[in-house]
Amino acid sequence: MWENIWFACIGIVTVYIFYTDCRYYWIPDRAIALLVLLHGAAWYGGMIQPQWSTVLGVSVAFCLLWCWKPQGIGTGDIKLAMILSCSCMGREGVLMLWSAFFSALVCALVVWRCKGEKMIPFAPFLLCGWWFAKWEAAAILIQPGNL
Repeated sequence: MWENIWFACIGIVTVYIFYTDCRYYWIPDRAIALLVLLHGAAWYGGMIQPQWSTVLGVSVAFCLLWCWKPQGIGTGDIKLAMILSCSCMGREGVLMLWSAFFSALVCALVVWRCKGEKMIPFAPFLLCGWWFAKWEAAAILIQPGNL
């Protein structure tokens, strides 16, 4: 029951971040703080167990990306990736990043080709990648061989 409430709360924050990033290219710190509180509560309640190597890997990857191209990614995206990775096991973190970057690349190419714009908000792709990774992990868990 608590896990469903947790996912519902994450869903509400997802919609809020989608709106602000798509409209203003900005991720509010209060949304990040709410995600930190939700992840902290889930960790305290035993619903998630951060795999620190995944958190470190995602954090280093985003920090290196920011150092390489600081105007290409915002600090809000880095903070969002760090907190989302706290609820990902190794494979989920890789899937989250791969699906986020691949879908953002495809979308950016389409937007660039159609509108000539070179900048798109990244948080929606990162959040979709996280939701996809969580869905995929749940699908693996409920396969007949895993029950």
